[in-house]
Amino acid sequence: MLQSFIRSHEQVDEHSDSFDRFINEERAKNTVKDRKCERCERKYKVEMDRDGNPKPLKKNKQCKYHPGRLRYNNYDDQDYYSCCNATGSRSDNSCKSHNFHVSEYPGFFNKSEFVSTTERSGTNKAVYALDCEMCVTINGYECCRVSVVKEDYSIAYETLVRPDDEIIDYVFNYSGITKEILEQGPSKSLKDVQNDLLELIKEDTILIGHSIGNDLKSLKLSHNKLVDTVIAFPYNSFKRNSLRWLARKYLYERIQIGYGHDSAVDARTCMKLMQVKVGLYIDTRLLGWDELYKKPEVLHHDDDADETETRSKPDKDGGQSSEGQVGAEHREAEDHRGGDQQRPVGRGIKKPEPFVKDDIQLYINCKPEELECAIAVMNNILCDVVAWSETHGLKLNPRKTQRAFIVNRIGSGEFSEILKTCGNRLIV
Repeated sequence: MLQSFIRSHEQVDEHSDSFDRFINEERAKNTVKDRKCERCERKYKVEMDRDGNPKPLKKNKQCKYHPGRLRYNNYDDQDYYSCCNATGSRSDNSCKSHNFHVSEYPGFFNKSEFVSTTERSGTNKAVYALDCEMCVTINGYECCRVSVVKEDYSIAYETLVRPDDEIIDYVFNYSGITKEILEQGPSKSLKDVQNDLLELIKEDTILIGHSIGNDLKSLKLSHNKLVDTVIAFPYNSFKRNSLRWLARKYLYERIQIGYGHDSAVDARTCMKLMQVKVGLYIDTRLLGWDELYKKPEVLHHDDDADETETRSKPDKDGGQSSEGQVGAEHREAEDHRGGDQQRPVGRGIKKPEPFVKDDIQLYINCKPEELECAIAVMNNILCDVVAWSETHGLKLNPRKTQRAFIVNRIGSGEFSEILKTCGNRLIV
């Protein structure tokens, strides 16, 4: 399902360069000594002390800048900084200062020094999501934490990373890393992290990430089976969709709130987004089904269990209840249609209605234009049912598993066209 979204490392870098062409051109002009600050846009010279560490700036020559982005306001036809609502250039009315300039030395990120997943033999046909948190050194933005997440959102690999050079800014507002956190550890050098990742990530492994080229750059790692959510969820030719916005729109989740990002949360978000893209995910919290999968008695009841022990209520409207053992008569369908208590799913899709007997029937009511979203909902539930069954030693009979589309107020021709585009995505 991900094949059409896979890009090589070179293709991901080309796409990223279409947004960052100007800043990349400025970075290419930097040398070991002569740099241009990416925050205040001033040119400066790098000065080192006797120990080989960069000298901090004097108080009257500190780097003054706005940490927020410049945004346009249609009402008064002016640009404002999102951090403090100030207008003007970066150096005018700046709301923050720092005793170091920030710039990137392109020689440090020379691709000839990258390690490649093709260097190690072996195979691992898995899908992982990867995300890194960055801190600032004299070389630019280097990795200080890396997280790799599996398809089931569990952690496959995670560690703090110690840059070889001194950190001049931990950028806590974004990285969530402080000097104390990194010193307490446990942490590893970049070389050790590269060796660990090469043991996990093979040439046939698929990596998912948001602007994943930047993460691999900070790890000095090269890989050619990449899925970038920036490419999969495009905005336009001059602006990227932020991961925070994508999570809010497609997952109904709020991430990156307050101070500090979490690389594990961001990696899980990337994994969920691509599962949404291929129709394999929707958050069951929106369906009110959280309790359903936590209670085995929904699908199996003891013969001597009383009504209070065998009743399951996935939501406030009464949900479904099963009395006695499997095979007993179920309540009428009207008892399951709560009306006002039902919460909308996706674009107005109501939660499915389970009927527990000797089988399970799942119904979703949706409009024709909502069919694709409804199929994603159903696929997610079917996967959960299969996982629950296997956990409890049960087997489903695929020959008796059927799908049905009940059509009302739409022509058969029109429905056939809709079904051609997304009907086969239902995993039955």
